[in-house]
Amino acid sequence: PASNVEGSSATGYALAEKLGHAIVKPLPSLCGIRGKDNYYAKWAGSRMDGRIILEVNGKIIGQEQGEILFTEYGISGISVFQLSRYAVRGAAEGKTAVYHLDLMPKLTKEELVQYLADRQRQNGTYKNPQELLIGLLPKKIIDVLVKKTYEPEKIAEKLKDWKISVKGAYALRQAQICSGGVDPEELTDHLESRLYPGVYFAGEVIDVDGPCGGYNLQWAWSSGAVAGKAAAREGKIL
Repeated sequence: PASNVEGSSATGYALAEKLGHAIVKPLPSLCGIRGKDNYYAKWAGSRMDGRIILEVNGKIIGQEQGEILFTEYGISGISVFQLSRYAVRGAAEGKTAVYHLDLMPKLTKEELVQYLADRQRQNGTYKNPQELLIGLLPKKIIDVLVKKTYEPEKIAEKLKDWKISVKGAYALRQAQICSGGVDPEELTDHLESRLYPGVYFAGEVIDVDGPCGGYNLQWAWSSGAVAGKAAAREGKIL
């Protein structure tokens, strides 16, 4: 179980374990992703809109579209957060987790190759490879993407499928929530322990988590209300 983080604690997990409950390992969720490569410091501070696909052990888990933040440790942003639960848990379980970034989602690869070739044909006589991409990409992304030569096919391939191999979450302290906790199968519909009647669980101590958008706050309030009302009604508050 997790140690104390930003005013929270692992006492709920510890109590549940003592009562015999199975605990799904708590891990960061809705968080930035630490990648395995070593060039990320070069693009830190950049941001772009794009499409993200998460693949775990060769299986597509989901996709999101929106702003991507490029950080010194990998990637972040709401679109990255939405799939982070599966990426972090997959990596923690020894699976291969990969984010595929499409930084030009409005163009097909063929259209992008043609567009890049047109830029080279029109401006290549007086602009170097990096300068040919100014206005299309942030400068830090250009510096990572293009070194000495301007090759439309290779640039398009990278921009349409920039792979980030997942090492894990950036940091538990920076995560918005945790996944994991008490297995919901061991609780009744009123969130009472099936193993130890009279004990109720609520909120993040249960293995329930949702995407960004207030769902996790709503779960905390709603589960607390359900558990509290059921305990009061049955007179089971210990």
